[in-house]
Amino acid sequence: MIALYNGAPHGHSFGKFVQDARVTQLGVVPSLVKTWKSTGCMASLDWSSIHCFCSTGEASSPDDYLWLSGRAGYKPVLEACGGTEVGGSDVGGSLVQPQSFSCFSTPVMANELVILDESGNPFPDNEPCIGEAALVPIMLGASSTLLNADHDSVYFKCMPFFRGQVGFYKAHGRADDTMNLGGIKGPNGGPDQLVIVAVLKKGNQIGLDELQKIFSLALSSAISPMQVSQPVNQCTH
Repeated sequence: MIALYNGAPHGHSFGKFVQDARVTQLGVVPSLVKTWKSTGCMASLDWSSIHCFCSTGEASSPDDYLWLSGRAGYKPVLEACGGTEVGGSDVGGSLVQPQSFSCFSTPVMANELVILDESGNPFPDNEPCIGEAALVPIMLGASSTLLNADHDSVYFKCMPFFRGQVGFYKAHGRADDTMNLGGIKGPNGGPDQLVIVAVLKKGNQIGLDELQKIFSLALSSAISPMQVSQPVNQCTH
């Protein structure tokens, strides 16, 4: 059974929906959890029905996810990383393994990956390392042929031959963190905070509350509502 909420999940009303619907598995994205934590909007709610959380979309914060886990009696937060081209997820969490906040515990079923160093060579198995994840074909759910392009050339040219690794994996960001998402660029990558300076025309007596409404409406109508998780909270003449 799937519980469907009509509206943006930024505030207390969504949390009460989760409580009243007795949701057992709740999917989140890190930006949303950060908003819940910073605003305190989920206080005094009973999320004891939740068995686990699932997270994807961005690199997450261990502190934020410790807070999230605590809302449901410290239930696990399962991370998932992947994309359309790989048929869904390539690395994630599992309820049959110990979990660490903001980490992935295993390649997903029917998938294998290694971590490559700066020279494109795989690190030895079980060695702590930082590098780029490389997926090992063949993957369940992934495409086997590209239209209008050479599949092997696009995906496998210059790739080394290797075996997989086991252990915990941590995502330090995503490729599109190098871009401004909807005009917003946070200090740690991805959407975070937008600061607006308004210079009013001489004689304009508009109040701060009205300015806040104008800016919030303009932002929410122009970009993704997920990126306007908090209203404009300070304006300066």
